[in-house]
Amino acid sequence: MRKNIFWAFCLLVIIQIPINEIAATNTQPYFYSFGYTTSDSDSDGFDDLVEALFDPDYPEGGSGNITIVISLLTHAGNLIHDVSENYLINGTEYDYFTLDIGSHPAGQYFLFGELFYNSALVDTKTTSTFRLGLLPYFFDFDYRKYDKNDDDIDDSVRVDYDPDFPSNQSGQITVIITLYSAITQLPVLNISSNHIIEGYEADTFIVDLGEIKYPGGYYIVGELLYEAEVADIFTTTTFRLGLLPFFYDFDYITYDSDDDWLDDGVNANFDPDFPSGHSGYVGVYIDLYASGRTLINTVSERYYLDGNSYDDFSLDLGTVNTTGQYYLLAEMVFNTTSSDIVISPSFNLYSSSNNSLSTSETTPTDEKTFSYLEHSGRKRGETKSDTIDVSGFELFSLVATGIFLSGLIWRRKKFQD
Repeated sequence: MRKNIFWAFCLLVIIQIPINEIAATNTQPYFYSFGYTTSDSDSDGFDDLVEALFDPDYPEGGSGNITIVISLLTHAGNLIHDVSENYLINGTEYDYFTLDIGSHPAGQYFLFGELFYNSALVDTKTTSTFRLGLLPYFFDFDYRKYDKNDDDIDDSVRVDYDPDFPSNQSGQITVIITLYSAITQLPVLNISSNHIIEGYEADTFIVDLGEIKYPGGYYIVGELLYEAEVADIFTTTTFRLGLLPFFYDFDYITYDSDDDWLDDGVNANFDPDFPSGHSGYVGVYIDLYASGRTLINTVSERYYLDGNSYDDFSLDLGTVNTTGQYYLLAEMVFNTTSSDIVISPSFNLYSSSNNSLSTSETTPTDEKTFSYLEHSGRKRGETKSDTIDVSGFELFSLVATGIFLSGLIWRRKKFQD
């Protein structure tokens, strides 16, 4: 009975709190959407004109003046052209803008957008890479692992690719295949080949990289060169060769430690595994970083793994004192050797003493590293809204959900203790 009276009292208190005080108070403008379109300005059959498409927005219905800077860069990150414009936007309206980036020669490019508010950079966006003009490209690019010494463990790899020209063009190209270590991000070996290809023919080539001496994680980058310029690049998913333990799954969950409706802590959840049913001891080290690569906390633990069983572990990284963007970096060590590394997507944590979220920095999430295994593609990022818009029964549901989640967190902590 006393518990029921206590929760009823909490409900009455919460109802008196303005909704905008329950919400995380992020009032900075941001890119609601960001993209591009290409078109053919000279009617030669190939796109050469680029236009940026974007929708800047305010949370909570705010309004104000912003500055947008759009940069056109080559695939290698070299700046080609940039444009800027000032806008007055309203968070309660749908604002959709375009900026003409101009006509450019054949090549691979991407757009980088910057949003400034009160002279401060508050948000950035990057498009995928796109091609302009007449350039050959990889119609298909893949790899095949195989077991060269018949021990039931893949130790070798080959690459299959089909370069092509648009339309019925033809010409000479150079293809460079480079094998990289997923741990060090350094090249292990590369092979270069010259080909003459026709746009209307299916050309399939095979490059055997052979047996790789050291077990571990790798990925392959294929570069297609035409007239001494990089016309296309393809990067494979990461894959494993040899016998080493790895993260079969890695995820995180944020939590509210002080019942202020703002998540200020994070748990890492992971399943380390051995291939082919092997077993052994591993060390797991997990770092919590703030944006800008600032180390906040490190936890570690030693585990015995059996490759035939499902192992699910959790480590608490604790809470933070500053609101901002964070990410996790996890490393597995086997026989004093780093056998696997994963980096989580970025997520937001909020401090009750400083709950103004800054997005002026970008998290250095390495897609190749995080997607370390072909079968571990579960990338669950945070979907927390900037505001909570509830009333009536929805408010009651919100309170009930909060009580339920608080109970789960309390039980989890009690179990871990």
